[in-house]
Amino acid sequence: VNQKYGKFYKAHKVVGISPSTVVQKQIEAQGKDYIQIMKEFIDNLIERKTRVVLIAHSAREGGKTSRLDSLPIPLYREIKARHTNDLTLCKEIYDRIQAPEGCLFINKELPSQELRYLIEKCDLFVATRFHAMISALATKVPVLVVGWSHKYEEVLKMFDLEEWAFDNKKLTSQYLYDRYKELDMHQNQIKINLQKYLPIVREVASKQVSVIYNCAENSKNNKHYEYPTSPSN
Repeated sequence: VNQKYGKFYKAHKVVGISPSTVVQKQIEAQGKDYIQIMKEFIDNLIERKTRVVLIAHSAREGGKTSRLDSLPIPLYREIKARHTNDLTLCKEIYDRIQAPEGCLFINKELPSQELRYLIEKCDLFVATRFHAMISALATKVPVLVVGWSHKYEEVLKMFDLEEWAFDNKKLTSQYLYDRYKELDMHQNQIKINLQKYLPIVREVASKQVSVIYNCAENSKNNKHYEYPTSPSN
C-alpha cells in the first residue's frame, strides 16, 4: 500500500475527505449543490498547497460480484436497496476540481486495510461517512464531521470532541472551510484528546463485545444471562 500511495503524502500537508450520497441527497433536498460545495472546498485547499485524498468509503463497483450475492434473494434485495455507493459521487467531484493533480482519488472499491491506510496517513480528515469518522478516530487523525444523525456526536462525545461535528443543514463551502481552519488550529489539543480517550473507548467496546458474545452463547444453551449493572454514581 505504501508503495502505491506513499509518494502522494510525502512532504505535503494532506487532508482526507469522505463524501456521502446520503448527505448529498439531504443537501440537494435543501436546494443546494453538494458536488459544487465539495468542489469549491477542495479547490480552496489545493490553492493553499494542501493535498487532498478523496475517499469513497462506501463503495461497490458496478456489476461486481460481492458477498451479498450469496444471501437469500429477499434479504439480498433489501440490503442492496439500502446500499449506498460513493464512487460515482467522488468521480463527479473529482472531475470538477480545477487542479486534479493535487487530489488523489482511487476510482475503485478498496479493501478496508487500504481505506484505513489512506485515512491514517492524512494530517486532518473531513468525514461525512460514519465509518470513515471511526477510522480517523481509531488512527488518531483529527476529524471534522458533517453529520445527519445524533450518532456522530455521540461517538465524538466519548473523546470530548463533539464540537467538531455539525449538521449538514449548515453546509456551505465557506462554512466548511471556516470549520476546517478551526480544526487545523486546534489539532494539537484534539490529538491529546484522542491519545487520552482512545484506550478507554476501546476497553468499553471490548466489554460490550464480550457481553454480546456471552448473550449469544447463553441463548444457544438456553441459559439466562445476567447483564452487568452500571456502577452507581
